[in-house]
Amino acid sequence: MSLFAWRWTQRKIPTDDILKSRGVPLASKCQCCDHEESLEHLFFSGSVAIRVWEHFGRIFGVQQASHISNWRISNSWRSRGHIRECMPFLILWFIWIGRNDSKHRGIMIRPAAIIRKIRYYITTAFTSGLMKHEHWQGLQSLARNFDVVLRGFKRITVSTISWIKPPAPFYKLNSDGCRSNNGMISTGGLIRYTNGLVLTAFHGFLGEGSVLKAELTAILQGLLICKQHQFFPIWIETDSTVALQIILSDHCSWDLRHTLTSIQDIRANHQTHISHVFREANAPADALAALGMKEKC
Repeated sequence: MSLFAWRWTQRKIPTDDILKSRGVPLASKCQCCDHEESLEHLFFSGSVAIRVWEHFGRIFGVQQASHISNWRISNSWRSRGHIRECMPFLILWFIWIGRNDSKHRGIMIRPAAIIRKIRYYITTAFTSGLMKHEHWQGLQSLARNFDVVLRGFKRITVSTISWIKPPAPFYKLNSDGCRSNNGMISTGGLIRYTNGLVLTAFHGFLGEGSVLKAELTAILQGLLICKQHQFFPIWIETDSTVALQIILSDHCSWDLRHTLTSIQDIRANHQTHISHVFREANAPADALAALGMKEKC
């Protein structure tokens, strides 16, 4: 996203008007209306862009939200970042993703979908640690609008956590990924029937990679086993909220795209349900992933 922001400030985003200025002949049409596509129209004056800017402008109290300089907290941008100053670049990035999905994948660009994906990103970025408490300085109460709970707004609850049998006729797949201190990753998981009986278990060592790659690969490995043995309909449980949001939003970084596409292909052709499970209830899958790490030895 930082590379996109730099390219956008340098007017190097390949919108139709910029391509034409470089001598590329093409028929231009905006993905949200009959207007010709231009950098200004796509990101600011188009019907989709206007609604997205207005939505977040109301939340943050920013007048004329499409004027990026209005999002600054002071006369200059903060060097360490702040959620308010990050918002315009998140909006630009997800408008660009929506435009590309519409142009190359036939997915209609909708303001509500862009707004929902921005909210997903903010929530998961905070959950995964990419966004810190200090990025919300002065906006603690507003954070709750994005399901972000900051220090001073803690909600303490006590509950019993246990693995729950799937309702008939579902099978249940529990998976987990593991990452060592030296960057090695492994996977593990198990599939159980509606009575809790373990039908099969698996684990494996992947080599070097991210914990998110391990989590998604573990889900894919489990689904491939389900496909082989026809363990459907399947209820997928993962203790990774980030992996869950990636699957539900169908957006990820390029290095995870193949894994995500394989997961979505299986889900498109079989009855599946996916949800989050607390780590304490996912202990068997966690133990299998740890066992997979030993395969490197």
